[in-house]
Amino acid sequence: SLVGADKTNQYGRDWLLMSQDFFNKANGENLYLNNAGASSGGDWWYDLMPNVFFYQLYDLYPNMGGEADYQFGAIADQFLASVRAMGGSDAPWEPAYMNYRAWKFKTMEPNANGVKEPEAAGAYAWVLYNAWKETGNPEYLKGAEWSIEFLNNWTSNPSYELQLPYGTYTAAKMNAELGTKYDIEKMVNWSFNRGELRGWGTIVGTWGGFDVSGLVGEANDNGNDYAFQLNGVHQAAALAPMVRYDKRFARAISKWILNLSNATRLMYPGFLPSNLQDAVAWSNANDPQQVIGYEALREKYQNLSPYSTGDALQGGWAATNLSLYSTSSIGYLGSIVKKTNVDKILQIDLLKTDFYGAEAYPTYLYYNSYSTVKAVQIDVGTTPVDVYDALTETFVSLNATGLINLYIPGNQSFMVALAPAGGEVTYDKNRMLIDGIVVDFNQHGQAY
Repeated sequence: SLVGADKTNQYGRDWLLMSQDFFNKANGENLYLNNAGASSGGDWWYDLMPNVFFYQLYDLYPNMGGEADYQFGAIADQFLASVRAMGGSDAPWEPAYMNYRAWKFKTMEPNANGVKEPEAAGAYAWVLYNAWKETGNPEYLKGAEWSIEFLNNWTSNPSYELQLPYGTYTAAKMNAELGTKYDIEKMVNWSFNRGELRGWGTIVGTWGGFDVSGLVGEANDNGNDYAFQLNGVHQAAALAPMVRYDKRFARAISKWILNLSNATRLMYPGFLPSNLQDAVAWSNANDPQQVIGYEALREKYQNLSPYSTGDALQGGWAATNLSLYSTSSIGYLGSIVKKTNVDKILQIDLLKTDFYGAEAYPTYLYYNSYSTVKAVQIDVGTTPVDVYDALTETFVSLNATGLINLYIPGNQSFMVALAPAGGEVTYDKNRMLIDGIVVDFNQHGQAY
């Protein structure tokens, strides 16, 4: 859907209605779960992320039909009830306590066994904040605040797999839109640094001479790193729109997305020698265009490095480590990044995955990885626009149409909004608006 496919009628099927089978209503869970007829309470990653994905689809298809409207509200109510049961209170005000493995939504009881997933507060906040934006129900906003305040007060890296970047983005959005003061720098660092709960983090360096910097996974730092395709592209989907709301991290995130885009190709047949993959024969026989990628990339397998593989064969749950669930997520990255006329400089769309975002002008992020100024061409369309760069806080082009050049200094980024030419510039505290629409959430802010 993010790259333009209409899933309401593709190949004669309505995939949106079919997907609603994964909403567990009959058994009283009232949530999307990893399977139809499943029970919650085993693992927050499997219990919460399907609801994030449904909320994303609901934003893309507001008239998807079926029981979507009911499901949207039921999910928000379940999330809110559980956050209250975890101690979220407005009289007196108290954040929730969320250092659990999972939550049993039918009985409203925690599962405290096994490795904890406190980062789940991020997924909670993402869902509840968007539920508030969609419905206006102030109770959902309280739930989002109780969740983010738990993360904000937490003192050690809570990263487990994917839910933390969604919380980082939500916290930045709340700061920009509501004026809260959450510690985004801490959360951004957590989203990349190796956490101790399961060694999850972002990988830097080369494996067997191949640059793998930017990949996300088990960063064990002992020659046994294990990066996953899905997790890198989802982290990009969560953190790309974040920089509109906190531009201090624009350069860092754009540089990381360039590295991630480069290294993610190693997850696909055709980019590594055949002996460094475990499903070449299957791919050659069944996927001649090589569009199905591997679940993961190992730093080392026996004496080979790197090695494209996954957990499916070892776990006995699929016939190949080429992975549909991983490859389907490549659309997140594919919708965000686009080549420019300069090799190794990408155009990053900051609105594509800003689900439930307020009205905004087209906004793009560029990182110049070279040491010298580069002229990057962009097509601003036939209607005249003024091109505003939020990082230098200047208009870099006025009354522009068609192809124009952005002259980006070496090792720097531009974050440009294409606003109507001659629009009225106004200010609301640190926010700069053009014709009433925010183009800079923190003018005179410090960019890293």
